[in-house]
Amino acid sequence: MARAAAALALLLPGLAAAESIAVARATSPSAAVTPAAAPTATATPTATATPTPTSTSTPTSTSTPTSTATSTATATPTATSPAAPASAAAPYAVAPLNPPPKEYGSWVVLKGGWFGTSEDYQGDSFSGSGEWELAAGTGRVLGVEIGAGSMTTSAAGLEVRTIPLLLTIRVGIPIAIVTPHLDVGAGVYFNEASVRNQSFDDTTAGWHAGAGVDVGFQRLVVGADLRYMGVAPTFSTVGKITLDRYAALLKAGVRF
Repeated sequence: MARAAAALALLLPGLAAAESIAVARATSPSAAVTPAAAPTATATPTATATPTPTSTSTPTSTSTPTSTATSTATATPTATSPAAPASAAAPYAVAPLNPPPKEYGSWVVLKGGWFGTSEDYQGDSFSGSGEWELAAGTGRVLGVEIGAGSMTTSAAGLEVRTIPLLLTIRVGIPIAIVTPHLDVGAGVYFNEASVRNQSFDDTTAGWHAGAGVDVGFQRLVVGADLRYMGVAPTFSTVGKITLDRYAALLKAGVRF
């Protein structure tokens, strides 16, 4: 018992000291934590210092406008993309489905027909006969034509052969493939008269007027002319002979 009492007496001071330490810790925990928190508090300035360079790196964020510029540059093709519809519309302006027909302003035609006269010789009327003419001209509305041909008539044993060289001014009105026209002109008439096995020549001037119509089929042209000619040659043996005549001619040729 004496030993147990002695051992208890030794333990009591230790328990009291331990209890006082526990009480001290329980009553001042912030004081114990504060020393440990102090290093953390000192690290806080370091942490606050770290954002400062980060904030200085903000100019790096100015590269963002560069990216926006890049997006603007990429927007440029988008702006040019509307040109595609314009090219798509190009086929409508390529060419009309039915191009206008080609216009021909010059021609070469061969004319042939019949002519008659209202005059007579020694009481006998001149007979009508055939006539031919080769002519070339130019001008669709206001045109000019040159022609030469041959015609022969007779009365009371007198035969007169005439070779006319004609210059004609014509005014045409083109209507689709048809061109009606009015003609007026003058010419030189080379006349040869034969009577009782004798021949006499005379060259005289004359005039003519008429109307006609041309019908064109591509390069081909056909038509008809009505013409009145006034000519009165004078021969040394038979005197002056009036050979006024009218002619109805058909024609065909080419245009260019």
